[in-house]
Amino acid sequence: MKKYIYLTLAALLSTGLLSCTKEETVVETQNTVEEITVTADEGQKSVLVRTSGRWNVAIEDADADWISLVGSTSGAGEGAFTFAYDANRPTSVSRGLRRAAHVVVTTGDMFTSKTIVVKQAGVAPTLFFRQELVELTSDAQEVCRLPLDSNLSYKDAESFRFGVVSPQGTDWLSNFGVSKDLSSITFSCTENTTGQARVASVSVNYVDAWGQILVSTCGVQQGVPATDEGEPDVE
Repeated sequence: MKKYIYLTLAALLSTGLLSCTKEETVVETQNTVEEITVTADEGQKSVLVRTSGRWNVAIEDADADWISLVGSTSGAGEGAFTFAYDANRPTSVSRGLRRAAHVVVTTGDMFTSKTIVVKQAGVAPTLFFRQELVELTSDAQEVCRLPLDSNLSYKDAESFRFGVVSPQGTDWLSNFGVSKDLSSITFSCTENTTGQARVASVSVNYVDAWGQILVSTCGVQQGVPATDEGEPDVE
């Protein structure tokens, strides 16, 4: 069954509500579906467009090669456009994660547009630490690791956001990043000269293509230098 989206253009100049030029129009979204969710199988969907003038449609995401427009991409008044989408399955080159693209319908005057988010089902992303607590020695360390488990890619990791909470302040932890195989979160720590153990809570979060937030938290504890009290002198 086809899913329709109605885009109604209303000229409000006559009402005195807007001070616009004659060429300007305003998009009214009556019974408008702003999101379309499709299955992981390949297929096509048609979208009905209703405006008071000319319109055109385009896919906003340059890297969304899994979705394409089929046939006419413009019209006047009532019309329709069709988009096609590839199957979304795990392969040797793709994890098959759920994904999304943005289809934009723009009116002829270029002042008004409507964005439709096309979401395609797929594998749900995962992101979590494999340990609740990681213990560090008191020494300064350029590369510390928090073991991570994720089915995301290294490119996705560019969007990771890190957070640190510590009663001793956060300046003893820095340079947060991720290993290329996504097996760990990496960071640096300074030497612990405070005389007491330092603790922190490190979090990583990621917003996937569907807008859902993944968050995981791991504790970090850094010990104090060992003392030689009670040890015999060595001559």
